[in-house]
Amino acid sequence: MLGEAFGAVRILGQTVTGYRQLINRPFINPQDSRMIPNTFEAYTLTGSAGQVAYTGGNITKKKSRESDSFAWMSNAAGGTGDQQGVIYAGGTWDFARNAYVRMDEQYAVDVFNTFYVDGKYPIAIDDRTSMTLGAQYYPQTSVGDEQIGSFSTYGFGLQATVSHGPAGGQLYYTQTGRGYSTQAPFGTHASYLSMMISDFNTAGEKAWGFGANVNFADLGAPGLTAAAIYVTGSGRIDSGDGSAIPDRNETDVRVDYAFGKGTLLEGLAATVRYAWLHQDGSPQTQTQLRAYLNYAVRF
Repeated sequence: MLGEAFGAVRILGQTVTGYRQLINRPFINPQDSRMIPNTFEAYTLTGSAGQVAYTGGNITKKKSRESDSFAWMSNAAGGTGDQQGVIYAGGTWDFARNAYVRMDEQYAVDVFNTFYVDGKYPIAIDDRTSMTLGAQYYPQTSVGDEQIGSFSTYGFGLQATVSHGPAGGQLYYTQTGRGYSTQAPFGTHASYLSMMISDFNTAGEKAWGFGANVNFADLGAPGLTAAAIYVTGSGRIDSGDGSAIPDRNETDVRVDYAFGKGTLLEGLAATVRYAWLHQDGSPQTQTQLRAYLNYAVRF
C-alpha cells in the first residue's frame, strides 16, 4: 500500500497538494513513533504571509500506521454512521524568535469538533540560561449525527522550562474536563503530557509532570543526550456514571546517540526509550521499550 502518493502545485506562493500525503497538525499528525507514520487522503492548501503560516483543506481518509488500507475519517474515529471526512484550517504566528501562537480548527463531520490554541514565549536570563513559558487549550464537542456519542469536554495545559548550559528542567500541568475524555483518533494526542503509554486525558484528570534533560557534548561525550520525565495523574472519573478511577503515574526515560561528522558512521543515530506505567491498586506495572536506528544517507 502506497501511504504517500500525491501531486503538488505551487502558485503565487501557495501550495495545493492532492491525494495521499503527510499532515502534521495538533490532533491530526503522522504519530511517527514507529517507522511507518499515519498518512491521509486529503486536498490541502498551505502558504504564508509575513510572520503567519497557514494551512487548511479537506481530509477524506486515514491510513493508520498499523494498517494496509485507508479508512474514512469518521470510521477511524470509531463512528459507524455515514462515511465522513474532516475539514480543517490552522495558522501559526511567529511573532519573535522561538515565540509563537498557533490556532487550529478541526471539524470531523457528524463526529466531533476540536478547536486548538497554544503558544510559547522564551525569556533570556543570561548568556547560558533561558526560560520558556507555554500554554494550550482545546475544547471538544460532538457534532451532527454524533457518531461516537454526545459529549462536551476540554483540555488545557501549562508548561515552564528552564535551560542552563547543557542541562534543562521542565514543569507541566494539564487538566481534562469532567464531561468526557479528550479524543485523539487521528494521531498523537496534543497534550503536553502525552507520554509513551498514556495520554493522561481521562475525564476529570489533573496531571503534573516533572522532567530533566542533559546534553553530554560539553561533558566530553558529543552526540549523547538523555532525558527523563515523571507524570502523576489524579481525579479521574468514569464520565458515564461519575465514579472514581484510580490514580496513576508514568516514568519515561530516553537516551539518544548520534555519531559525529567525519566519523566512519556519520549519519547514524540510535535511540532507546523505556516507560513504566502504574495504576493505584494494580499488582503489576505496565512497561514499554522502544529502540530505533536511523541512518541518513546524503546524495
